[in-house]
Amino acid sequence: MFAASCISNGIGIAMMLMLIITNREHINRNRLTRHLFRAVIVTILSCIAEIIGFAADGKPGMVFTVILYISDSWLFFSVILITYLWLVFVCCLTENSVSRVMNGVVLGIDLIGVAALILNV
Repeated sequence: MFAASCISNGIGIAMMLMLIITNREHINRNRLTRHLFRAVIVTILSCIAEIIGFAADGKPGMVFTVILYISDSWLFFSVILITYLWLVFVCCLTENSVSRVMNGVVLGIDLIGVAALILNV
C-alpha cells in the first residue's frame, strides 16, 4: 500500500511540477496565475505530507505519532486553504472580485474548520 501511495502522490507532484515548469514565465504576471501557483504549491506540499504520513502510520513511538499528527493536520488544513484559493482563482478567472459577504462566509467556514482541527488535536 505504501508503494501505491508513493506512486499516486508522485504522479501528482510530477503533474504540479510540470505545470510550474511550463508556465514559469507567466507565474508573476497577474493575480490569476499567482493564485493558481499558490494552489499548486499547497498541492505539492499535501502530496509530500501524505507520503510522510503514510510512512509513519502504524509505527510505534512518539516521534512517528507526532509526524502523523502534523501530516494529518496539514492535510486537513490544506483542504481549507485550497477551498479559499480556488474561490479566489475562480473569481479572478471570471473577472469578479470576492465580495465582502462571500469573503466573510468563507472566512467563517475556514475558522470553523481550523477550530475543529485544533479540537481534534
